[in-house]
Amino acid sequence: MFVIWTDPAPGPRGAPSVGALKPPTCERPNVATQVPHIEPTHVLVLGGLDDPERDALVSCHTAVLAALDHATSVDVYLDADHIAGVSLGSLADIGEAFDLVADGQYRGEIPEGAAHLAQLLDVRQFEEIAAVEGIVLRRADIPFLVYRPDDRLVELDASRTDDAVEDIQRETGDYPVGLFEATPIVQWRADGREYALDPPAVTVDDAAFSLSNLASVTLDRERRRIHLAWDATERGFLSRLAARFRPSRPTTLAFEDDPAFERIAQEFESVGETLGVLSGDGIDRF
Repeated sequence: MFVIWTDPAPGPRGAPSVGALKPPTCERPNVATQVPHIEPTHVLVLGGLDDPERDALVSCHTAVLAALDHATSVDVYLDADHIAGVSLGSLADIGEAFDLVADGQYRGEIPEGAAHLAQLLDVRQFEEIAAVEGIVLRRADIPFLVYRPDDRLVELDASRTDDAVEDIQRETGDYPVGLFEATPIVQWRADGREYALDPPAVTVDDAAFSLSNLASVTLDRERRRIHLAWDATERGFLSRLAARFRPSRPTTLAFEDDPAFERIAQEFESVGETLGVLSGDGIDRF
């Protein structure tokens, strides 16, 4: 357990130690809880960003702040293992302004804590918030938005709020990202496998491939083909090993008749346009 301490304390040579960590002097808080999971109605998908690091930060953080007006409180979850390597300026502000409700979990009321959260999210790279495991917006103590920086993932339960979807879509509109409904857009069966365009992924049987890794979507109506190009490769031994036992990323989706192709291609076209990855080659508009 740790508490962020912002009071100056003399260092070895009398210099102040800002943002130091100390055990609590008050009653021990509740046992730490993990970042909660919600049943999202919508999920933010990152598309063809000009600067993947900077634009992903701005898009995710803009989405969180856009929904802040719908929250009554915000929780910030911190990971003690990453505190040592992070500048503690804004984290120290959170520790001072927010209440410690469990180990590593700090809660601030909204609108009082809005400025502190905005300052925490005002960074240039994800490394600067490596200690943040998650940020959770709550309304009447019920979580409705969960942001996990490590996963570049923002999930929203719009059933708990009014107009949050519209606010997020409006504020992130300058970036090739999409706040999609977290439900299958279209499903089909081919070659003995079950396929779905199911944000935030394209799924093949039980395997899911993130739409954020799409480099391009090309529609070939004449041949009834949808061509998908992917950015990321499998990294790390375990990821490569797992990839050997699951379906490959779909790169060419083929259809036997026009109605099936048109039904599915229109959905991929819409998603590709939203994410800024729709290729101009081979497209025959419907």
